[in-house]
Amino acid sequence: MAMGTASADDTWSYDEDTAMLIRGKEETFHHTDRNTLVRIGPPTQNPLARQA
Repeated sequence: MAMGTASADDTWSYDEDTAMLIRGKEETFHHTDRNTLVRIGPPTQNPLARQA
């Protein structure tokens, strides 16, 4: 499950716990990931989308 929070200071934090299954393994395992991302500039269109 992933939970995300956008903040007024142009940051977005998330905390995620995922059950993963890898080919060749019989059991799932939990992967936890958390991070805070900081906006460094305005959004731009994907270069491949601009070409279309």
